[in-house]
Amino acid sequence: MMDTLRSIKSLRLSEYHDNKGFDQILMQIFGLPRSGKSSFINSCEFALDVSKFKKYAKPGHSKRGKSAVRRSHQLTDSIWMVNNPGLRAIHAFHDGEIFAQLGDFLPRDEELEWSECKETLYRQHDRLNDKDRLKILFCEFIVPVFVHSISNPISEEEIPLYKELLDTTRKMTGMNPFVVLTHKNHKGKNSMTNIFKGMGIKKIFTVENYAVKNHQPVREKHEEMLHFFIEVINEVKLSLKDRITPKDERDERLRFVVKYINRSDEQKTEEEQERRMREQQKKKMHEEIKKRHNDQKKNTPKEIGKASEPKNGIKEHKNVSETSFLSSHWLMVFIIAVLAVFYIVVTKSN
Repeated sequence: MMDTLRSIKSLRLSEYHDNKGFDQILMQIFGLPRSGKSSFINSCEFALDVSKFKKYAKPGHSKRGKSAVRRSHQLTDSIWMVNNPGLRAIHAFHDGEIFAQLGDFLPRDEELEWSECKETLYRQHDRLNDKDRLKILFCEFIVPVFVHSISNPISEEEIPLYKELLDTTRKMTGMNPFVVLTHKNHKGKNSMTNIFKGMGIKKIFTVENYAVKNHQPVREKHEEMLHFFIEVINEVKLSLKDRITPKDERDERLRFVVKYINRSDEQKTEEEQERRMREQQKKKMHEEIKKRHNDQKKNTPKEIGKASEPKNGIKEHKNVSETSFLSSHWLMVFIIAVLAVFYIVVTKSN
């Protein structure tokens, strides 16, 4: 274990053959709230320095309209970790803020308005073709690390969202995300691992973080953390040969993020327009139904029974009386005619 620890601490990416100009490894830690991101960073720092345990990383706290602070942590001369708290919910990544964080376009260790950050991104994007643009100051190889708690189940409906998040991260960074599953002693470890394997994730690590109340050094925990570092370093070395310069990569990431945000804003505008249209149609339909109901109410007599029955009764009584009178009249005429015929016949016979 000590040899592994020394190899991690002695890493100098700038001394590696064909490093393309990269001299730092930047692990971008992201995940949902209470997934164990801060505890994982604390555990990694403890594994690299077994003499002490300190609560280096603290959970990020967001305010309405604010971007939570991106806390940066230097673990060795060549390895950094940044705790990115921009993913407030699994469906919240569509606004693009988390990708701006993972692309390292938002300042570290300070709180800013997300709207201001977007304006800064647009200004940087507009200057991409300026020849006098300042030279890039950061030459860090970005490694996305998604942290998720096994105690937080993923439903069937949520799986496509997780996959979209991780796929978009891969496209933006050019690196397949590492997945760290915390609370490995939870009973759902195997099923959670299979879920992420089904999303196409190759590098999956299950760990049990150290905590403030429980930080007695455990060899197994330390080995888990050190194994994670070794895998990251090996993946970076393998990927370097296919990379372009840090400046060109940053420019590509910036174009990707701005395009993603624009597309997301357009989609939100379209959805808002559709929502308003549906509301207007619903309101119009309700008004038509109400108008039709009022028209029917106007055309319908107020009293069907009491007001109409006496009139109809009188009319019907009148018709019956007239019919009876006519019938009696013709009966009398018929009787008189019969008597008259009878009288004539009798008279002739006499």
